[in-house]
Amino acid sequence: MLMLVNYFFPIKFKSWDWLRLLPIVYISGGVLFCAILDVLSWLGWLYPELGNIFVVVLSLIWLAVVVYSLPAAVGLLLAELVIGSLGHNFNFVWQSYSLPWRYILFILAVAWMVLQLWDKRQLRQLDKKEWYWFGLMGAAIFYGLLVGWWRHNGFSNIFLDVNGYLYLLLWPLFWLVSRQSNWFRTIRFILLPAVLWLAFKTIFTFYLFSHYPSADLWLYYRWWRDTGFGEITLLRGNYYRIFSQSQLWSGAAFLAGLVYWLKIPSGLKQFWHQRLTTGGFLLLNLMAVLISLSRSLWLGLAVGLVWLFYWVGRSWGWRRVGNLLVSLVGLLLLSWLGIQVILRWPWPPVNPNLVQGTLLDRFSQDEAAGISRLQLLGPLWQGIVQHSLSGNGFGSMITYHTSDPRIVSSTAGGSGIVSTFAFEWGFLDLWYKLGLLAMFIFLIFFLRLLWLFILQNRNKPVSLNSLLASLPLIFVLVTNLTTPYLNHPLGLGILMLVLALTIYQPSSVDYV
Repeated sequence: MLMLVNYFFPIKFKSWDWLRLLPIVYISGGVLFCAILDVLSWLGWLYPELGNIFVVVLSLIWLAVVVYSLPAAVGLLLAELVIGSLGHNFNFVWQSYSLPWRYILFILAVAWMVLQLWDKRQLRQLDKKEWYWFGLMGAAIFYGLLVGWWRHNGFSNIFLDVNGYLYLLLWPLFWLVSRQSNWFRTIRFILLPAVLWLAFKTIFTFYLFSHYPSADLWLYYRWWRDTGFGEITLLRGNYYRIFSQSQLWSGAAFLAGLVYWLKIPSGLKQFWHQRLTTGGFLLLNLMAVLISLSRSLWLGLAVGLVWLFYWVGRSWGWRRVGNLLVSLVGLLLLSWLGIQVILRWPWPPVNPNLVQGTLLDRFSQDEAAGISRLQLLGPLWQGIVQHSLSGNGFGSMITYHTSDPRIVSSTAGGSGIVSTFAFEWGFLDLWYKLGLLAMFIFLIFFLRLLWLFILQNRNKPVSLNSLLASLPLIFVLVTNLTTPYLNHPLGLGILMLVLALTIYQPSSVDYV
C-alpha cells in the first residue's frame, strides 16, 4: 500500500520513519470520508431536510478548498463524479423542486473560473488554438439547441438532453489548474480514495445481494436506484449484476494503474511490495468492472490493452508484452476467483444450487439488453438518414420496439413500445442530433488528441506520461460506441483531464 500511495501522493518520503505512515493514513482517511459521504447520502435520502443541510455544508467546504488549493478543488469535482455517478447522491429539495449537489458545484466552479479569467493577462496566455476548439464545440452544441427548438422538441427534453454537455464549460478551469505545480499528483491523491471506495462499494454490494434476501435489502436497493448510482439486477441463481455508470472510472483507473505497473523494475526482490500493492489496486478495479457485467466497459478495456501492448512492444520489445500479458492473465484469474469466493462465502450460508456465474452469459446473442440495443439501431439509423446533414436537434425522440423485459414491464400495456431521446449508441446519438458537420467537429477533436500522442512518440520510445493520458482516452472513446459517456460529466471529466495532460503538461514533468 505504501508504494502505491507514494505514486499518488504529491510528496515523496525517502526514509523509513514515522512520517511514511502519513500517506497511508491520508488514503485510508479518504476512503473513510467517501464512506461517510455515502452514509450522509443515505440519511439525506431518508430525510430531505437533513439532505439540504448536507448540501450547504459540503458546498461551503468546496469553496474553502478552492480558495486554498485549486488542484485540490478540481480533484474534489472529479471525485464527486466517481462516488456520485449520475449526480443525485445529494439533492437540495425545496417544495416540489430538487437541485442536485453536482449542479451547485458546477455553478460554483464556473463562477470561480470566470473570476480567475477576468484577469486578461491569463486569457492571453491560453493557446488560441484551444479557444478555437472550445468555440467550435460550443457552437456545435448551440446549433443542436437551435435545431431542437426549431423542430419543437420540447423545452424539457432539450434541457435534459443537453445539460450533460454543459460540463465542457469547465474546460478553461483545467487549463488554469494545469499551470500550478504538482497539480496532477494532487488530483491523483484525491481520486485514489474515491476510485478505491467505488471498487469496495461494488464488491460489498455484490456480496450483500448474493447472500441476503433482496426483500431485506429493499431500502438499500431503493437508495441505490433513487440517487441514480446504478442498477442492481438479478440474473440467475444468486448472481446479481451490480452496475454503476461511474465504473467507467474503474476501467480508466485500471488502465492508468498498468502504466505504474510498467514503471516497477523487474527481477529485483526489493520491489516485491510495489507489485503487491499496485497489483491489489489493479485487482480491485478489475473486479469492479467484471462485476458490472458491462460489455461496453469490457470492450473499452480490450481495445485499451491492445493499444498498450502495441506501444510497449514497439518501445521496449515484445518480451515485455509477454510479461505484461502473463500479469494480466494472473489478475483476470484472481478476479474470477475472488468473485467465486464471494458467491460461495460460507456466511451467511448459501444454497449450493443457487450459486451460479453469468460472466459468459453477457456474450450470448439472446441476452435481452443486447437485443434491445440492436432493436434501437434500425429506427435510429432511419432518423439519421432523414436529416443526416442538418441533424434533428437535442431532445429529438426515437420510437422503437424492445423485448428487454426490464423495459417492457414499464411500457403501457406491456407493449414494449418506447419513445426516448437517450440512445445507447454514443456517436450515432451525436450524428442524429447534431448532423454530420457538428459530429465531425467532435470526432476530429478526439482524434486530434490521439494524433498529438502519436506525434510525440513516433520517433522515440513511448513515454509513460503519454501512455497515462492516451489509455483512458482510448477507453472512453471505445466505450462511447455502445454506451454514451461523452455527453455526460462522467466521460467529459476524463476527457478534460486527458486534455490537460496531453496539451498543457510541460514535457519535463514526470507524472508517473
